[in-house]
Amino acid sequence: MKLTAGELFNAYVAAQALSKEKLPLKGAYWLNRILRKLEPEYLAVSTQRNALIKKHGEEKDGNFQVTGAGMAAFIDDIEQVFSIEIEVDCPTVKLDLLGDTEIDGGLLVPLDKFIEE
Repeated sequence: MKLTAGELFNAYVAAQALSKEKLPLKGAYWLNRILRKLEPEYLAVSTQRNALIKKHGEEKDGNFQVTGAGMAAFIDDIEQVFSIEIEVDCPTVKLDLLGDTEIDGGLLVPLDKFIEE
């Protein structure tokens, strides 16, 4: 499956949030498999993102934040990183395996490529 680094990053974050929901056993299993397949690439993208936050941000109370003048340069750089295409060998999960759990639609949008009807 071909994804941009941005799609992969957002899908991993959404899958992490969804994994905290009470899901049927099979749905939770397949979601966990997706997370394990995406994790190495997510960590690489996240490391790049964090480096850019440090590069363009300011430290406040031990945390770096991008604000003001650094924001435009950060956005330019992160868009370059997030546009990189990545090939991942990742399973999909059937929608019905996620059960009747009330899932925030915002979580499903980034996971669209990983969910079958």
